[in-house]
Amino acid sequence: MKNIPKITPEPHKCATLTPTERNILVCLSEGLNNQEIADVLNVSINTVKTHVRNVLHKLQVSDRTKAAIYALRCEEISKFHPKG
Repeated sequence: MKNIPKITPEPHKCATLTPTERNILVCLSEGLNNQEIADVLNVSINTVKTHVRNVLHKLQVSDRTKAAIYALRCEEISKFHPKG
């Protein structure tokens, strides 16, 4: 059985995200796919893909699942929601 890496959010990484990237991260944490995120935020799917790449890079995680876990553990992000 593989060791599961512990994902501990670092507040300074959350602070580097733009408001749009925060929206994307919240949507990722809700399990939305790229098309669903594009529909919620009223942007193109290519825009979503760009922002997802930026989020992964800024948080230094390798995939959207790890980004979603990071978001759920980051108090600053978990309070934010793009729909209201």
